[in-house]
Amino acid sequence: MEGPRPVVLSGPSGAGKSTLMKMLLRDYDGVFGFSVSHTTRSPRPGEVDGKDYHFSNREAMQEDIDDGTYIENAEFSGNLYGTSKSSVDEVRANGLICILDVDIQGVRNIKQTDLDPIYVSIQPPSIEILEKRLRDRNTETEESLQKRLEAARVDMELSNEPGVFDMLIVNDDLEEAYEKLQSVLIEEITKVQSTKKERCNSKCYTKKRKGCVLLSVFVDEHVTGWVRTRFQRSQVSPEVVILTLKVTCCSLPAERTTCVSLCVCFCMQLS
Repeated sequence: MEGPRPVVLSGPSGAGKSTLMKMLLRDYDGVFGFSVSHTTRSPRPGEVDGKDYHFSNREAMQEDIDDGTYIENAEFSGNLYGTSKSSVDEVRANGLICILDVDIQGVRNIKQTDLDPIYVSIQPPSIEILEKRLRDRNTETEESLQKRLEAARVDMELSNEPGVFDMLIVNDDLEEAYEKLQSVLIEEITKVQSTKKERCNSKCYTKKRKGCVLLSVFVDEHVTGWVRTRFQRSQVSPEVVILTLKVTCCSLPAERTTCVSLCVCFCMQLS
């Protein structure tokens, strides 16, 4: 599918991916779209279905996986996770850079597709700091936390393999990590912004031309006769007055009341 190149953000839970994604969405309004993943795990406090995740049951999600509707999928801690093709296509169809938050297994799966995203790995400074971050969340049982830490050790090791990621960012300073993330995405960001500007200018021009035609017709139908009568014995040419009104009206919103007011004021000043 045509559209901006997506960006794949990968890294252990607690590395700071969600925070960095929110910063991108905040600073580049109308540039990024968030691909909402599917999962069979239960929602955490504050999570909203369809916004944070599409929460599903194992039977329904497994059926979709078997039907090939997912770009990538994985199982972690007894729960399925996956990114559907439709969620990515929807973002790209709107001319936005689609953000995909996937684990290292998902990265490998996506590399088998023709998606051609920008791959970025977000890693914690150390496993000790990551453990502290996860414990501070207070959302994990001891068992699930240990599973996440074990997965993180594997993730941190595999992320250093050559050719897997376009950039690896160690998130020991949030602002510095964000600057690095922007640097690898700035070319694609600029393309999207330029395209949006061109579309906006085209729409504005079309709207203005439509308004110009409407007001020009209005001058012809309702004002021309009045101008000719008022200026027929004047040294001012009625044709000049009419042309001036049309040109000036074209710079105004397509509102007849505005044009009428302009006509009256303009002609009173000349008479």
